[in-house]
Amino acid sequence: INYRKRGGVLNRLKQLMSLDTDELSLSEQLPAPESTQPDSQYESSRAQLRLAELMADLPDRQREAFLLHKLEGLSYKEIAEELGLSLPAVESLIHRAKIRLQEKLVKKTRRLRKKAGG
Repeated sequence: INYRKRGGVLNRLKQLMSLDTDELSLSEQLPAPESTQPDSQYESSRAQLRLAELMADLPDRQREAFLLHKLEGLSYKEIAEELGLSLPAVESLIHRAKIRLQEKLVKKTRRLRKKAGG
């Protein structure tokens, strides 16, 4: 709780989304792959990079709420308190972030399939 009160969560979000080359990128800060198989590690790192690219395209508030929930494990109520929003607003932000990520992932997958097949 003290970590959150001191702005630790928001500072972590700023670090995760930093475009500063001196700091680690979002893809470098995501959890490491669990498997030790080279092929699995390669695919996992590619997936993490794709996710980081998709996350970077989300509007700021959607990205913040989504990352607080998924990376920090905060409940919707905790996120609402942290960001000074209502509970329905947080629910909406996270829902829209999920929908937007899903849509972008589907589009990107279709493009990759067309390239591979054509």
